[in-house]
Amino acid sequence: MERTSPSVRVTWLIGALLLAGPRLNAAPPAALEAVVQAEDFVRQEGGQGVAKVATAFGGKVQGYEFGRRGGHWAEYRLELPRPLDKACLLVRYGRQYKPPARWDVILDGRKLPAPLSFPTTGSWFEYRWVRLAAGALAKGPHTLRIVSTHQDANVVFDVLALADEAVDPERAMPFGPPAGDRARAKLASLKRAIEHLGREFPRQFDLDGAVRRELGELEALMPADADAASDDLAGRLASLSRRALLERNPLMRFERLLFTRRHPVGGQHYAYTEALSWNQDRPRFFRPGSSLCVLGPPRPGGKLEVLLDSPTGVIRDPDVHYDGGRILFAHKKSLDGDDYHLYEMDPATRRVKALTSDPGIADYEGCYLSDGNVAFNSTRCVQTVDCFPVPASNLYLMDGEGKHIRRLTINPVHDNFPTVLNDGRLLFTRWEYNDRWVLHVQGLAMMNPDGTGYAACYGNNSYWPISMLHARAVPGSNRIVATLSGHHDVDQCGEIGLFDTALGSEEAGGCVHLWPPRAIQPTQDEFYWRKLDAVYQYPWPLSEEFFLVSCRPKGRAHFGIYLIDVFGNRELIYEDASLSCSSPMPLAPRRRPPVIPSRVRHEQTQATVYLADVYAGRALADVPRGAVKSLRVIEILNRPTGTKHWAGMDGTPSMGLCSSWDVKRVVGTVPVEADGSAYFTVPAMAAVYFQPLDDKGRALQWMRSWTTLMPGETTGCVGCHESSRDAPPVRPPAATARPPLALTPLAALADAPARPVDDAERGFSFPHDVQPVLDRHCIRCHHQDHPRGIDLRGDKTDGFSLAYEQLRLRLTIAGTRSQPPMVAARTYGAIASRLIEMLEKGHHEVKLPVADWDRLVTWVDLNAPYYGTYLLTRYHANFGRCAVGDYKPLWSALNDACASCHRLQGDLPCVPEEVFRDKIDRRKYGFAWAGKDRYNTRNAVLVNLTHPEQSRLLRAPLAKSAGGLELCSKTVFADTGDGRYQAALAVLRTWAADLARNPREDMAGAQGCPEYVVWRTRRDQADAIERQSREALGRRLED
Repeated sequence: MERTSPSVRVTWLIGALLLAGPRLNAAPPAALEAVVQAEDFVRQEGGQGVAKVATAFGGKVQGYEFGRRGGHWAEYRLELPRPLDKACLLVRYGRQYKPPARWDVILDGRKLPAPLSFPTTGSWFEYRWVRLAAGALAKGPHTLRIVSTHQDANVVFDVLALADEAVDPERAMPFGPPAGDRARAKLASLKRAIEHLGREFPRQFDLDGAVRRELGELEALMPADADAASDDLAGRLASLSRRALLERNPLMRFERLLFTRRHPVGGQHYAYTEALSWNQDRPRFFRPGSSLCVLGPPRPGGKLEVLLDSPTGVIRDPDVHYDGGRILFAHKKSLDGDDYHLYEMDPATRRVKALTSDPGIADYEGCYLSDGNVAFNSTRCVQTVDCFPVPASNLYLMDGEGKHIRRLTINPVHDNFPTVLNDGRLLFTRWEYNDRWVLHVQGLAMMNPDGTGYAACYGNNSYWPISMLHARAVPGSNRIVATLSGHHDVDQCGEIGLFDTALGSEEAGGCVHLWPPRAIQPTQDEFYWRKLDAVYQYPWPLSEEFFLVSCRPKGRAHFGIYLIDVFGNRELIYEDASLSCSSPMPLAPRRRPPVIPSRVRHEQTQATVYLADVYAGRALADVPRGAVKSLRVIEILNRPTGTKHWAGMDGTPSMGLCSSWDVKRVVGTVPVEADGSAYFTVPAMAAVYFQPLDDKGRALQWMRSWTTLMPGETTGCVGCHESSRDAPPVRPPAATARPPLALTPLAALADAPARPVDDAERGFSFPHDVQPVLDRHCIRCHHQDHPRGIDLRGDKTDGFSLAYEQLRLRLTIAGTRSQPPMVAARTYGAIASRLIEMLEKGHHEVKLPVADWDRLVTWVDLNAPYYGTYLLTRYHANFGRCAVGDYKPLWSALNDACASCHRLQGDLPCVPEEVFRDKIDRRKYGFAWAGKDRYNTRNAVLVNLTHPEQSRLLRAPLAKSAGGLELCSKTVFADTGDGRYQAALAVLRTWAADLARNPREDMAGAQGCPEYVVWRTRRDQADAIERQSREALGRRLED
């Protein structure tokens, strides 16, 4: 890859570093002599171009894939303005992978003796400098080439420079104060802030008028041409801003500011930060070195006091009690010898007591509640997220002494960042993706502190905000402030958003301000925040206008503590030279929200739901009254463990071919009255969702979310996806004229035989609940000799069954990558699928009994799962289920039998995505037929591990006279005696024998692998502790 000369920018560090980059001091100390941005290469081999990143000096970096393979290289031109006797090469870079990357350096055709080593910086978006001695260099142009020396040497290159070996690059490239063309904007924003403070605090702010007098003087001195503003004027502006906003601001008159010093936390996704000590076979992100600190007074020059130092650990998530005399925080003292536990400190004495200490569990993100209890986040639920094999965490509750721990949320993935709203309810981040894609659904939810009254707050049905983190209620207001970020590789940072939910609760409807200031425009780009000129986290609102934040401006290595406002000002309070500063908050008393009494009845197992009118709201807007006959109630079961790595098929382990993420259990149905109302009981402490059904039992709409009710709770809703501002009907719902109904189990499943898998958490599955229907009505025609290749027998393929793989592609379902916004009624499911339509119209006189029809439409409406269990027999298997570990022996056995017609990808035949688009990872090892009109792989699953000799991979190219199908463009095997045929059949029979010896999860006799047993045992222990805690609470309430 080569660039033409106009795109090459080589700049000397005199004045500004880059035209596109931030302004620098005019005379930096010990300047870098020759500088080039990494994306401004002359030539390059490998990598994927340029990426925009907020924390880079010029806002861009060399692409993330650069260095993925050994031999990737890039070449640069740099020009020295003077000779250097002892020169060095300086490189600013980021690297998330832990092992150091090594790159060779070739300068003017000479390979330097030692390679450049790039240790991890902990994130692709955190940058450090490395240096390499370059010897004596003459004045003039120099050619620099960097070459990766091994696999996975990915480095995000930002800046490359030549300088004297004594130069400190951090000091040589500092950011200066606002000046020049920014002076007028700074003056205007400061004036607005000063005027606001004067109006809001007339008896507290600027009583002597000194601030406003100096502001007037600076206005008079501001030249008409803002670019002519002097450094002296800019300096006076900066000084006045600090004095007005930090020293004299009534909102900043608390004596001490609490915060933590530590590295940013983050992993593959926004919430994965637990780093469990015992879970060493999963990725862990842990960077030791941390302290709990107080700054007093909270301004530059304030005295720093370290309350607790942890050189080998991480201190995080502080929360100050309402009386200002206690601090709650999470602390993990080492990577392998400890886990996150919750502690409480008396800051006056520095005495610390442990509130939780359970081994092998991470307790963090603690939050004081108004009633004296503590809400917190914990991995004690013992489960993993759907799309990646890492621990999930849910919200829990305990008393102020760390006793009576019980679960608040039942989420298959993560709940995070609990905080108390002004009315006493809990606000938190909820990640969810039931029958939709993972990226854009990390919005805000709320509930009472006892877990009752769950409700969505913001972003449940929108692309943006992609994630809402660190949310806080603004004092004395209905507004909420939060960090807005992406999903992957975010280090829990992004922009800050201020929201008013009275204005809207989706997309940008309720957003009233953003930092850094920009037009409020939603986006679907999960990495948009990298393009910002500063990234933020952990906002603490002082008012609707002023906020404490952690901020890392572009070019800074670490987060500092700042005060920001809605007027455009940002004032540095404190920053550390070696660590980021996070979670700022006043160490002072604050208003205690009202106490909401608990409504939980721990001795009960059921909860009650009333629905006022199913037709109210957007979800059934085009459905006529009378169409809804009943509601189906479905429970989502949580997975106790994942596979060794992310293994494809969008699930670990997969439930099907890009179908449902989770195991689902049909709890039952309940009738809907003529007025659209229903009144019924559901299991408590379960993730349940609802589907309105028509007269044929088909879902008219999919909820694609879930709710959880506490024991003994009664809750209601106005309609289906109604607005939170909608009022219920004046008339009493007809359903409430009688006691709540118990759910009616699905008739087709009531007398179902025992499942073949001995697993406590069993859900609806294709082999058990659908295949018997096919066996009774379909396989007499749809078998191995069906002319179109539609074989509906239950014979096993490598990961599923012949029937499942055939039918799955004939359904219209949400799939695992469906987008988050609500869809119109009748978009997905049995009511929209051609398979069901064909059966309704009549298919060769097949008449399904009601029970069999219910099984079939329920399967489709559950998003077409195959497996009904999380049991895992093959920890290292592809997509967690595949019985075949290596396909190369099969292709080697076939030799040249297929390769002459079927194109290859690398050394394996492949199925292009347009053919097997629903088999995400199968395109790596499947088949692509040159003449798809002759042989359509959608209609023929190639491998049969129940009857290997019937595999269509063998019969399609086999002559009919030999028992084949002769479907290929030419006969490949004249008879079964062909050596290639026999070799391939032998491989298939070996796979079949392996499957019989180690039965898969869809077969009788399946046994959990050791890794599954470990997690399952931990889950059972956690469930037992939870039951004991609730039983004890129930007895205490009875007494």
